Amino acid sequence: MINMGVAYRQLGQYEEAEAGLKKALQLYGADHLIAHLHLAATYAMMGREKDARAEAAEVLRIDPTFSMEALAKRLPFKDQKVADDYLSALRKAGLK
Repeated sequence: MINMGVAYRQLGQYEEAEAGLKKALQLYGADHLIAHLHLAATYAMMGREKDARAEAAEVLRIDPTFSMEALAKRLPFKDQKVADDYLSALRKAGLK
């Protein structure tokens, strides 16, 4: 579900991405950090700042030591532009 959500987001199909990522939270539980990260980025890319910030708050609730620097070092994206867009969206959501 998460990979499907990410793929939809990368295609610009944000509503489908949101649906897939919300389904992942239903399947894997409300504390699934990666699903919340991708939802935060998706909402930021959709211009839904309030929702993006709410997801960022969930990330920090689940992992109070979360760091964008640490995340950037372990991103699985081969395409640097995809990684940069993702990180930029997370910053827009309020993560540091």
